[in-house]
Amino acid sequence: MANTPLTGNTISSSYQGLLKTGDSSALGATEKPVVDGLANASTMTMGTGGVSFTSGTVDFSGATVSGLPDNDTTYDLSSYGTTNGTAGI
Repeated sequence: MANTPLTGNTISSSYQGLLKTGDSSALGATEKPVVDGLANASTMTMGTGGVSFTSGTVDFSGATVSGLPDNDTTYDLSSYGTTNGTAGI
């Protein structure tokens, strides 16, 4: 998959691939759905206080995850409770 810069593209040829909030307004304390320029919803909601995944699988294979207790990056998040799709660590 090629990474294509926005430089040199017109709005009409590139807005489809841009991500935005579902209501097209700024982020706030309440999480909002993240959609593309055609209003196709993702499984992610985002607000100023956090990010949630409402369904599906989040794959961190090959990623370095920091900030977990004891510097252990091998946590199986499925062993933690979830609330509204948010892993509770």
